[in-house]
Amino acid sequence: VTMSWPLARDLAHTGPMDRPDGRLNAWILAYVGETAWSAPFRLFQAPNFHPLPDALAFSENLLLPAAVVAPLQRLGGPVLAYNVALLGSLLLSGLGAQLLVRRVSGDRWAAFVAGAYFAAGPHRWTRLSHLHAQVTVFLPLALLLLDRFWERRTLRRALAVGLALALQGLASVYLGAITAAALTVAVAVALFGGLKVRELARLAAGFLLAAAILWPVMRPYLRMRAFQGQEFTLETVSTYAASLPSYAAAGTTAWGWLSQRLLDPSLVRDTLF
Repeated sequence: VTMSWPLARDLAHTGPMDRPDGRLNAWILAYVGETAWSAPFRLFQAPNFHPLPDALAFSENLLLPAAVVAPLQRLGGPVLAYNVALLGSLLLSGLGAQLLVRRVSGDRWAAFVAGAYFAAGPHRWTRLSHLHAQVTVFLPLALLLLDRFWERRTLRRALAVGLALALQGLASVYLGAITAAALTVAVAVALFGGLKVRELARLAAGFLLAAAILWPVMRPYLRMRAFQGQEFTLETVSTYAASLPSYAAAGTTAWGWLSQRLLDPSLVRDTLF
């Protein structure tokens, strides 16, 4: 509430609707939230770019947060639904990070600091209009569940890892890919730590579960990719890559003015994008 002030003062009308991406994501939440419950098989046939099929696949689908806040669309409108999805994502993401760090460190204060930073760090406030970058709820939980699997390597715990990955993918395609990459690196490290083939097979079953859940959602994106015949190159992506000064420059009103005076603008091309 403090870092996002004065958002909490009027959740139904205040928010990043002055930005094109903010309006786009609020529209996606409204459309997907209604369609996911009324006509799920036509979810990607969004009412734009007619008569192009799979039009929703031009952007994120935000399926999970949209379904959760759907009742708020009728009660308070799309801005309220967006803000509740945003603040709820921050709170639950911080809780997930707190649980993860508490488990691996055993230190309550370290866990609190990690959770607070993950929920309200500078990386949050530079991209308020990009809800798909904020719904990081299941990323720390997936790593937490992988650590629990390492403790007792059962099929049930492996499937739980896959379920967390699937839920993150349903919340955000971007963050689903990031979570999958993080889990892949962790599993690769585990192979050097004594992970056996039988146990790896159980984890593979978890990843197959995630793939099965996500496949209906991913197919329209693959069709749109084939239709467009292009994708971002590494050179394009590097333009927006975060640098170390980005973390200092990503200030709120509390210290943003100071970082703008002290930092060379050429070192921070697009803060924490």
